[in-house]
Amino acid sequence: MRLGIDIDDTITDTNEALIKEAFIYNDEIGKKLIDRDAYSFMEMFDWTYDEYLTFLKLAVDKVMPNLDVKPHVKEVIDHLKENNEIYFITARKMVDKPYETTKNWLDRHGIYYDKIIVQAISKGQVCKENGIDIFLDDNIANCLSVAQENIETLIFDTIYNRDDHYFKRIKDWLEFEKYVNDKNNF
Repeated sequence: MRLGIDIDDTITDTNEALIKEAFIYNDEIGKKLIDRDAYSFMEMFDWTYDEYLTFLKLAVDKVMPNLDVKPHVKEVIDHLKENNEIYFITARKMVDKPYETTKNWLDRHGIYYDKIIVQAISKGQVCKENGIDIFLDDNIANCLSVAQENIETLIFDTIYNRDDHYFKRIKDWLEFEKYVNDKNNF
């Protein structure tokens, strides 16, 4: 099987790292906290769009290269690569040099991949074009885009997607490994 896997908040805790930076930035500009659990920083804080863009320019390139890997990611991918192809599919719109940043990060952490696709704005289209059999992402909109292409779609559990009950929820990487192995009849 060909597995499509998102990166940010699926194999890393990107949002938590960015939230730490967002609180620092928010204190500097003196704005209100609206909703700590919101997915979007503009829903989380009382920021203008320009303040949001300024934050992203300051924080993304600082945070992305230094992210840690979620528990069990490397070992699960090492097991799954024996019988599956691993495609990392990520939007990473605001990252300077998204392919190089992503490749360097995966290589530094020893995470195997067959292919890296960056700036994947329409993940449904990208998954269809690349023959993805199962897709895993934390973002509901991305999951909907992929599911519309009749591709099996799983949602990686996060605080901001807990209201979704449409997709099979994956709580950790060991559960994902079991799910894929069951699909492969192993």
